[in-house]
Amino acid sequence: MTTQPERLRHLLDRARRGVILPAEGEQLAGAVRILQARVSDQDGAASVAVSAVRLMNQAGAQRDRAAARIRELEAEVVRLTAVPDRTTLPDLHQRIVDAVTTAWPDLRFVADDLGHLVLAARDQHIEQLERRIAELAAGQCTHTTTP
Repeated sequence: MTTQPERLRHLLDRARRGVILPAEGEQLAGAVRILQARVSDQDGAASVAVSAVRLMNQAGAQRDRAAARIRELEAEVVRLTAVPDRTTLPDLHQRIVDAVTTAWPDLRFVADDLGHLVLAARDQHIEQLERRIAELAAGQCTHTTTP
């Protein structure tokens, strides 16, 4: 008994010499159809593999952009919280009050409130940045716009 590759070589040899029998021709045609189906399946699998690699590359690029954005936001939080740090906020508040009352003496009655508003806005901005960093780190944020 011969193996399939040997049988195919035998049938091809007979076809080249022009002495193939009709039954052998059918066997050869059937084997060619099977090989064509295998090639088609492999082409399909290769296409799926290429698509998967493309998607993985896109996901990696998106991950890299998110990581870069996290680093940018972390740097902004550090910049915003570094000077003055939160322990010196009363001093900063007093400096704001002093600056307002010096520049606009008529506003001395609202200078304290203005100082609190400036610091509250700053703290709110820092909290928003910290939330966005946490969202990006958790993969929950779908946009990367700057504040």
